[in-house]
Amino acid sequence: MVIEDPYIDNDFLDDFSQYFSRCFHQYGPECRRLHFFTDLDDATFDLIVNEGKSLDYLDDLNHNYRGNIVVRPLPMAVIGRTFLYSRFIDGPSDEDTVSKGAIRCFEHQSFNLFGIDLSTRGVFFQEQDQCTGACATSALWSALQFTAGRFKHTRPTRYQVTSLATKNLNEGRAFPSTGLNADQMCEAIRSVGLEPEVSRYLMPQKNEEGKISFKTTNLRLLAHCYSFLRGRFPVILLIYLVELDDYHAITVTGYKLSEEPTEHINPDLSVDIALKGSRISEFYVHDDVFGPYIPTPVKRGKDHELLYLDTKWKYWLNGEHTDGTEYIEEPCTVIPYGVIVPVPPLIRVKFQTILGNIFDLNDWIIYHKITGSKPIEWDIHLTSINDYKRELLLGDNGGNGRRAILLKNSPKYFWRCKAFTDGKPLFELFADATDMEPSCQFYQTVYHHPEVQSLLLESLKDRDVVLNLVKKGRLKRFFLSNFFHETIEKGPLLD
Repeated sequence: MVIEDPYIDNDFLDDFSQYFSRCFHQYGPECRRLHFFTDLDDATFDLIVNEGKSLDYLDDLNHNYRGNIVVRPLPMAVIGRTFLYSRFIDGPSDEDTVSKGAIRCFEHQSFNLFGIDLSTRGVFFQEQDQCTGACATSALWSALQFTAGRFKHTRPTRYQVTSLATKNLNEGRAFPSTGLNADQMCEAIRSVGLEPEVSRYLMPQKNEEGKISFKTTNLRLLAHCYSFLRGRFPVILLIYLVELDDYHAITVTGYKLSEEPTEHINPDLSVDIALKGSRISEFYVHDDVFGPYIPTPVKRGKDHELLYLDTKWKYWLNGEHTDGTEYIEEPCTVIPYGVIVPVPPLIRVKFQTILGNIFDLNDWIIYHKITGSKPIEWDIHLTSINDYKRELLLGDNGGNGRRAILLKNSPKYFWRCKAFTDGKPLFELFADATDMEPSCQFYQTVYHHPEVQSLLLESLKDRDVVLNLVKKGRLKRFFLSNFFHETIEKGPLLD
């Protein structure tokens, strides 16, 4: 470890100038920055600084670099702007592997230590201080640091995040910050030029006895989070701490998939469909109370009616402990109830819209026994055309189909809906994420199995059957359109 002291940190300097400099106690603007390496001793570092070393040796030093932590000159909440490497970053980069975790929303960052250029991969993290920002501000700050690098907007400081979120505050005060509500978080996201994609899956309610109850399910939340994380969009997860009767926000940057087939993990109790995103068994979260990259297992309640998170949150239970203390520390029940995702304004079609279309298509495939008796598992996620073509170039699929896809002009962002049976891909449908909601967003079909194309085309020939199902509300109207039929008919085959 190398300590850079003193260090002027831009984020804390903004906090200091706006808040801490006006305190009676003199905190000071100077921080310390701790740099971490896997292999570096004092003698070697002294040689580098005093005598210099070859470029090859400096490359080895950069290879061993694992990031840094800014230590703020405060009595509490000393962990400032932090950027650390995680072993989960080396997880699968394209197609997911079950039982192997992956940080999806990471970036490459460069740093300079005494003239030495260093770089590593990670996601920014910062501890809350309840002065310039509480949990929601910290969660937003982490997410917006990543989106700033990807979508090229300004990187806001934490003070700026709270200011942007509370600029239309009608009651109460913005600072000291005790937290933000969902509307204020959305206001901050819009202020940097992005749009908040918000979904609430359930809200806790108290009955007359003061007990918490839920009228809806949050089981589809996993597939929703996966649909954005898989395409490198950070997710802000809203959670409810039951015993503490409090709300909290965390930033999700990655996940791990279980080996359990998703037909036994129904994402919606009223619909029989299997989604790959429902395989998520663990999130990797930035929790400003506990730290970055926290592995957070997902648990399911009785009869799979609710999802819970296995976190480090605790509460004190009245009672007699073995050591004579008056309280017993117990795990807190943590229930995720909402999702906020910062996305570019160009992304207009929502996950729920695409999922509804896939529901209909899945029923159609089952009705016509296109896959026989084999169940289909759908991998639905948002991606960019550049990310997809890069994945295609690095993959094993070839042939004329690959060339046709790479050379075709496509929307900048699209929903990728990939159908599997027995873990093997059958076909994919691409839906234009920049299109209108009341439209047929599907514009491209890619086949991985030659027989599937003919079976789908044959099933759509009986227009009377399709029209009847459309009238009954069993199918979307676009199933009748020539555009959809051409999309199915002209899809390339990946060998």
